[in-house]
Amino acid sequence: MKKIVGTVFLLGVILTFNNCMPAYVQVEPTYMEVPRPVQPSSAHIWIGGNWSWNNRSRRYVQQNGYWSAPRRGRTYQEGRWNRGSKGSKWERGHWH
Repeated sequence: MKKIVGTVFLLGVILTFNNCMPAYVQVEPTYMEVPRPVQPSSAHIWIGGNWSWNNRSRRYVQQNGYWSAPRRGRTYQEGRWNRGSKGSKWERGHWH
């Protein structure tokens, strides 16, 4: 009985996380430019908007950009669309 419960639990976890994974799209959504707020200081850098996958609508949703203080010894890599045989998938921007 424990093996059955464990197997069902594991299967549920796998299915849950699989549904949270961003999907591939055949047509990349169009980014809508929004006005930038005032730069808080000359040291702040603009972090361009990202896309997040919405499981309910089954599509990518635009996230607006924002100002960020630079991180010492790190640079920001803007997000980008990766095209493959399955379609395009968004790779979020990140600090490295």
